[in-house]
Amino acid sequence: MLAAGCASATLIVTANSEEIAGEVKEQIKDFLKDRGLELSNEKTLITRVDEGFDFLGWNFRKYKGKTLTKPSRKSISMIVKKISSIIQKGKT
Repeated sequence: MLAAGCASATLIVTANSEEIAGEVKEQIKDFLKDRGLELSNEKTLITRVDEGFDFLGWNFRKYKGKTLTKPSRKSISMIVKKISSIIQKGKT
């Protein structure tokens, strides 16, 4: 019997510097490689928290020492489209 599958996981790692984040990324790559898996370069991003990042429909950003969480622009756009569609259907 043969089986094929695809697994996807999202992982957020925080670090004090970009250098440490890069080292952790390499360790994760090695860990996955030992298990026959690989880290997607297209989907892997190292960014500063003060620049913000989107995750599961939310935008996370650090501003003046506080972490701000709000719906991502993409999520807001989708909600506006849904509401607009409902309103348009109600007009007919």
